[in-house]
Amino acid sequence: MKLLAAERAIDTVVWQMLASVAIPGYTIHTVVAIAHAGLAQLEATPQLQVQMKKQKAQKKRTAPCFAHAILAQLEATPQLQV
Repeated sequence: MKLLAAERAIDTVVWQMLASVAIPGYTIHTVVAIAHAGLAQLEATPQLQVQMKKQKAQKKRTAPCFAHAILAQLEATPQLQV
């Protein structure tokens, strides 16, 4: 009877490890690897490279505008006196 209980306990532990750690970890790793490979292949296309360069240039042009607006708002806000 004790041997059957030990066997069931080991079986339960093994299946719980597979269900909660090994299988989800492998699945997540596989999905991320496939997505990474797909994105790397997509980013290698010349059209996307040009588009990405345009977006980076646009971000560099607009970032100072946002920073200026945020700083102006901070300066206009009354400060707490301690």
